[in-house]
Amino acid sequence: MNRVNAAFDDMKGTDNTGGTENSRGLEHMSTVENAGESLMRSLLPPDICVAETTGDFGHLRDAEREYFASAVPKRVREATTARSCARLALKRLYLREPELTEPPTEPVFVPRADGSPAWPAGVVGSMTHCAGYRAAAVGSAHRYAGVGIDVEPAVPLSAAVHELIVRDEEKRFAFGVYSKVLFSAKEAALKTWYPLGFRGFDVSDISVACDVESGAGRGREDARGTFTARIPTMPDAPVLPGGWAIGGGFVATAASLSASNLPASR
Repeated sequence: MNRVNAAFDDMKGTDNTGGTENSRGLEHMSTVENAGESLMRSLLPPDICVAETTGDFGHLRDAEREYFASAVPKRVREATTARSCARLALKRLYLREPELTEPPTEPVFVPRADGSPAWPAGVVGSMTHCAGYRAAAVGSAHRYAGVGIDVEPAVPLSAAVHELIVRDEEKRFAFGVYSKVLFSAKEAALKTWYPLGFRGFDVSDISVACDVESGAGRGREDARGTFTARIPTMPDAPVLPGGWAIGGGFVATAASLSASNLPASR
């Protein structure tokens, strides 16, 4: 394991807390979305369907339950709700996209060997979770080559992770909680590139340029903006546009790549 991955794992922490599933998760989801506080929804095009929640709801399918059988309760709750968000987002997508055929059974999200989820045919998507927030986003593969989302607690990066993943050209932006915006944008970009076959790089190889939306103070707890991500050592990797937002104690980022912008070699 390289130093970047080790520091990343240390930052994410170890799942070692217990608890019970919150059956009011659907109420939390309705409250978040209806109150206009939906972070992830605001960062993606309208034809990408999003489900997000600050609570926990749903249940694992048999194969998923078997996969997470040895996981601690906190990890199981996160996995359960993220997958339930994914299934809800898919239902919304099938309702609005007539060219997509909904599978006869609900999809099962058992991670593949590389840890990524297997999405139904004709669909691209991404899941994310951190303490207190879970989300999923899905889009039609006819329109999008990829989508990546990430959410993190709105706290600065540790000095160790900052040193490992912040590039020279990013240092002007990467202070305080904005360092976490930078990290999260790299994660969202990685999730977008990875299913397209781009390998052999990590977050320290990704260069991100962030802009703050006009009128949003750089010292405020609530701010938003846009970013572009690229891999300088891989010129064939498409430059990704994305958006970021800070709110409610979270940093959320999202990137998407239009199918028309996918290189012909992919």
